[in-house]
Amino acid sequence: MKPGRRPAYCGQCGTAFPWTETAIVTAREFTDELERVSDEDKAALKATFADLTVDSPRTELAASRFKRLIGKMAPAVGDALTKILVNIATEAAKTGMGIQ
Repeated sequence: MKPGRRPAYCGQCGTAFPWTETAIVTAREFTDELERVSDEDKAALKATFADLTVDSPRTELAASRFKRLIGKMAPAVGDALTKILVNIATEAAKTGMGIQ
């Protein structure tokens, strides 16, 4: 982890910190309000959010899906979701999302 970067989850119990939970909930709510995006794409996008916050075998897949899905949307939508998630995403996720 980079110095000064807040962890997304407690190292002891694995519980999401409040800022992590708030960002994920906000990203989900934002996604729910998108117009002209299929319910299937919304569900697939929302499924990536938690996987972007931890380094696991699913991180690279989630980053790839996130990048592909926001590429189908207006640039402002992708920028907004990226801004919401950038502070809680892992370094590997950011690289996969193309924001590093």
